[in-house]
Parts: sequence; C-alpha cells; structure tokens
Amino acid sequence: MPVQRRKALEHSATPDLGDELLQSRMVVIGLFSGAVERSDSATFNALRRRCLACNCRGPCEKDLRLDPADPAWQAYCPNAPTLTALLAG
Repeated sequence: MPVQRRKALEHSATPDLGDELLQSRMVVIGLFSGAVERSDSATFNALRRRCLACNCRGPCEKDLRLDPADPAWQAYCPNAPTLTALLAG
C-alpha cells in the first residue's frame, strides 16, 4: 500500500471501538472530544493512540455499559492521568 494512502487511512475519521470508547469515556467525565481535538490535537491524538493500543478495552466497554460513573476505570486506563489533567485545566 502506498505511504500516502496508508497515512490517509490512519488519519481517517472512521470511528472504531477505540474511538467509541474514548469518546464515551470523555462524555461521561464531561469532556467533549471535538473541543479537545480542536484545542490540542497532539494531546487528542495521543489519547486516541493509547486507547486504540490498550489491552483493557473489554473491561472499559463493560464499565461504560454497566456503571459509567464508577471511577474504577482510572486504575487501568492509560489515559486517566491525561483526562484528569484536561478536566482540571
């Protein structure tokens, strides 16, 4: 696959499970992904990359479905420190 096409696919706006989980988590805690992406695209892209690479998507999906307000996600989510800082910021 040509490099340009691969980069376009990597940056496409097509949501996948990782994006859905990140966006859902952000909504639950009071952050809006579009606003974060517009104001600090580097941070948003880092959040997205960590979410997509995370090995805890199953527990995250379950927690969001069963009790989204439960703070247990902060113990396993690699984005918890960044999301907390964004809330405080």
